[in-house]
Amino acid sequence: LHSTAKLVIRARDVNRFVSNNFTDAQITEGRLRFKDKEVLFFESGDPAINTAGSSIYAEGAEIIQAKAPLGDTTTLLEFIFLNIVDVTEVPEWAFGGAIASSKASVSEQSGPLVHKVGRKRAMVESGWMLIGRMMLQAVTGSNQRLEISWDNLAMRDLKTEAEAFRNYADGLIALNEVGTVSKITINEVLGELNKNIIPFDVDDEKTEQARISAEVAEKQERAEQLLSMTEPTDEEDRDAGRDAVE
Repeated sequence: LHSTAKLVIRARDVNRFVSNNFTDAQITEGRLRFKDKEVLFFESGDPAINTAGSSIYAEGAEIIQAKAPLGDTTTLLEFIFLNIVDVTEVPEWAFGGAIASSKASVSEQSGPLVHKVGRKRAMVESGWMLIGRMMLQAVTGSNQRLEISWDNLAMRDLKTEAEAFRNYADGLIALNEVGTVSKITINEVLGELNKNIIPFDVDDEKTEQARISAEVAEKQERAEQLLSMTEPTDEEDRDAGRDAVE
């Protein structure tokens, strides 16, 4: 029905409709041509009432279209699609379609996919181990048992990760402004989270550890000076001994 359009025409007076829309030559030949015809003229678009009091169909034209027996097919297609998602354990967003944000939640729909990938890994793990032992035997002559390790399957949400990284960085910057942490510490912490961060280049003599060491050395030197000023000399000790004997 969709490959070749079928036109349905409703006309109360067929002869009048034909004479209004086609040439005399076409009528004489009995072959009405609709090619390049952009307009069809009808007497009226409103239903009429016949002498018996019943309504007569309104004149007009339409194309025959295949219609679903259940009405609108959108609901049926959505139901079938959700069944596919449930059976295959694949989230809606993985199909690449235009899924509404309320239905494309990564965290809620990724659980079944993680379990599915785990089962698939368990199915092929023994085969990979056998292939690895065969390659190791062929290349090195060693017959050792191999272990297969897999990376954790984590469904990453780049937007959420970016927001969390920004908030964490803002918190460290605020701590630096009040003097709680140094810029070197901030650079080291953020560098562990993002490998693309450039290391903080500072002079070794101006690092936080060097500053602390310098302060400790200065305090030790000051303490020694105070101790030398309060410690009695040998001459003072002898005078004090004579006084005690006398």
